[in-house]
Amino acid sequence: MAAPTFTPLPTSPNRETSPETFSTDADAFLGALPTFQTEGNTLGTYCETQADSALTSANNAAQSAASAGAVLWVSGTSYSAGYVVYSPINFQNYRCIISTSSTTDPSLDSVNWTYLGGNLSIDDNATSTAITIDSSGNVGIGTASPDGRLHVAGSGAQVFLEESDATANGSHEFKITALKQGVGFNVLTLGGWEHWFNVGGAQGQAAKIDSSGIFYVGKGTTAFGAIGSYIGADGTAGFSGATTPLSLNRVAGTTGEIASFWYNTVQVGSVTVTASATAYNTSSDYRLKENITPIQNAGDIVKAMQPVTYTFKSDGSWHDGFLAHELQELHPRAVIGSKDAMQDEDYEVTPAVEATYDDEGVELTPAVPAVMGTRSVPDYQGVDYSKLTPILTAALQEALNKIDALEVRIAALEIA
Repeated sequence: MAAPTFTPLPTSPNRETSPETFSTDADAFLGALPTFQTEGNTLGTYCETQADSALTSANNAAQSAASAGAVLWVSGTSYSAGYVVYSPINFQNYRCIISTSSTTDPSLDSVNWTYLGGNLSIDDNATSTAITIDSSGNVGIGTASPDGRLHVAGSGAQVFLEESDATANGSHEFKITALKQGVGFNVLTLGGWEHWFNVGGAQGQAAKIDSSGIFYVGKGTTAFGAIGSYIGADGTAGFSGATTPLSLNRVAGTTGEIASFWYNTVQVGSVTVTASATAYNTSSDYRLKENITPIQNAGDIVKAMQPVTYTFKSDGSWHDGFLAHELQELHPRAVIGSKDAMQDEDYEVTPAVEATYDDEGVELTPAVPAVMGTRSVPDYQGVDYSKLTPILTAALQEALNKIDALEVRIAALEIA
């Protein structure tokens, strides 16, 4: 409501007024008095209304301050650091910086008091803030200066969410989503106690942790046919990709190990790199060895080997090598596995089904996890061709020794 205005009164006649205009001036002055009275009454009503409104606002501000855990500041009263009061001048909240019994109102005393910006504060014991809602609508728990819509500060568990029904085994969801930007973070706990993570606004599964502690990224199975990766709670891991599934890089300027291999607590191998080459190393220090003897009958072993040329069934590519089970009979330490062995393999019987949502993000159909099964598949043998190097070296030495002996005999016969 705008403040009312007064119509100025005409000049009142007096003893010095000319006799010719006195009567006219008097009539004009007296005729304006009724309007002046009406406007005066209107102003009086306006002032009363404004005073009532100001009093109501002051009372509301005081009540808000009081409900926020603040008390009315009283001059000369001793306040300890952290105590929250509201000023009787502007009814705003202030926190005591250092213990004080100042007689200066907190709104005028920035040395001993800090302004809480009109925040709504709830104190735990009227000396420290437990919850703050600032003028921007940010909520702080354990902090009086929240940096976001919800800011939780303190030691121990910061956020604890608990299903109140201990027997519940349904779908429970925790979401952080920015719909307009199409980005977000979503954790979905399924009936099988799986936790799914959706990032980037997509409704599909970006990652999950299943009930056995396996963490999946880009897929929900350990099967290598699906692109993605997994890390198991037992230390296992798998990476599948259409390009390079795994890349290792040692920072420029340094050379050395890029991967190491251990058995229990003992290192048994490594991969080292330089600026131009890669080396694959296995343990060979003499201090690790005992029962050291020369290789016997290496030539006979090599002569019994049956190197072959063959193609792989998977892609038809040609290779040179050995049949593992045949080589195993001659040099078992170069071959792993057993002929015609089988092993159990986990596989995806039916794929996971993603949840569907309407335009407002309300779930229409729940997500269904993949159904896994076990089947028997070949456990293929393998050959470590590096293990053939000592045998081939010994066989070559035997052959060279025989050649040397024959050359000596031939030289002796030529002399004779």
